[in-house]
Amino acid sequence: EKQAISVRTKTALAVIGRTKALGAPNRCKYGWANESGKLVVNEEEQEIGKMIQSLRVLGHKFRVIQERLYAAGYRNRNGKPFSNAAVQHINRTLRVA
Repeated sequence: EKQAISVRTKTALAVIGRTKALGAPNRCKYGWANESGKLVVNEEEQEIGKMIQSLRVLGHKFRVIQERLYAAGYRNRNGKPFSNAAVQHINRTLRVA
């Protein structure tokens, strides 16, 4: 039984590793894209990142930034409006970079 559980767990983790559950292996940092195995700049995402940072420096709250992105017609990689958490994450990761 112990060995059967081990096999099922290893199989499940292998599947999860190839899906978005633990992050897709070809997923890039925001502002970058993977084209044929090479990192290239994604101009639109870079523009969004700069907009988030500049509005944040001006003292805008993340909710206001999110609303401005929506009003400007920007969407995330899945084509949906940015969430408050996504705006915070982009700001945090770009600030560190």
